[in-house]
Amino acid sequence: MTKFLRDHTIINLEDRLPEVLDELPVATYALKIDVTGKLFLEQIEDFKMPEKLFGTVGNTAERVLNTYKDRTGVTGMLLTGEKGSGKTLLGKKVALDLMAQGQPVIVVNIPISGDSFGIFLQKLGKPVTLFFDEFEKTYGREEHQNGLLTILDGVYPIKMLAILTSNDSSKMISPLLDRPGRVYYKIDYKGLEYAFIMEYAAEKLRNKDHLAELGRLATMADLNFDQLQALIEEMNRYDESVKDAVQLLNISIGGGSRSLTILKMVDEAGQVIPSENWNSKSFYGDITAIGDGEDDDGDNNGLTFGFMTDWPEAPTIYEYRRRQASEPTLPDWNVVRNTFSSLTYKDGEYKLPGRPNLMQFGSKTQIEVNQQGHITLTNEKGGTVTMEKATYSNVKYF
Repeated sequence: MTKFLRDHTIINLEDRLPEVLDELPVATYALKIDVTGKLFLEQIEDFKMPEKLFGTVGNTAERVLNTYKDRTGVTGMLLTGEKGSGKTLLGKKVALDLMAQGQPVIVVNIPISGDSFGIFLQKLGKPVTLFFDEFEKTYGREEHQNGLLTILDGVYPIKMLAILTSNDSSKMISPLLDRPGRVYYKIDYKGLEYAFIMEYAAEKLRNKDHLAELGRLATMADLNFDQLQALIEEMNRYDESVKDAVQLLNISIGGGSRSLTILKMVDEAGQVIPSENWNSKSFYGDITAIGDGEDDDGDNNGLTFGFMTDWPEAPTIYEYRRRQASEPTLPDWNVVRNTFSSLTYKDGEYKLPGRPNLMQFGSKTQIEVNQQGHITLTNEKGGTVTMEKATYSNVKYF
């Protein structure tokens, strides 16, 4: 049976014996290596959490814990994204919840791997949480990352949760990515989630009249916590709008995007449109300005989405124009051309891959954003499109 020696200080004279323990106490440790190459643990301060959690951090942490308890062996969780986006907060929350249930946490800040590490973990004799913060920096060399694969593969009979955070996942070796057997969860943070921003603002922002404007910004920009905190601080200090407060701050906020990722489209009859029919997406203006326009015809501040349905035979562009004369319900060719980016070129002519249909959103559009920041647009006819947060250009939003 493994014994654990606790020596609080380095002692020149052997005036006392180290404390002998039968099991590893529940605490937070840093993994160390001595001059002989032997691994040991040094107790450090436990992680600290804010008094209140915003957004879906608590729900995500609960899901990870339930999965970990239900699985055997090693469960890995990779959290990627820029600093201040919330990934480390989630990792610490999961680690502390497991600590409350009797599982020690080991912070790994040295590029240790291979059999010596696996045997060391096995000798601990109880489930542990390994926390690799800024993994790609500690394990910057490919051979060091490769050395962890046998541990993450569950070769050693240990129950363990491995939490890896990374500011740049491109520096991680491919065998760690797209392999749930090694790293079960991979959560990408492109910025604070919409729910976090709005819950934090609802509590910290003094003038609640500015909440709507901040919400519109949150659907367009990828804010980190440092930016959000400074923005609200400035708004409170001078009782300013987002537009005014951001002018002098060291924050570059992009806007004017023409690219969104569609998650779901539902037609006016309530039928879900198959994703393979989402032929193209075309934008007219800024999504945050939808509802300010004066029409619903896809011009000015409107927004137009296109999808295809079957036709017995795909017509050429010229045939389509002829059909418009007898089928007034067909969309105008100029709008079709601007909306659909992929037309089939065959036998010397461009042919439509199907019957073009348009969903248009303008002044009567209803905009809803859920806790994940997914934007749902509903036009006056009942058609809906749900999208992920917009990507954005380098254009200054305000």
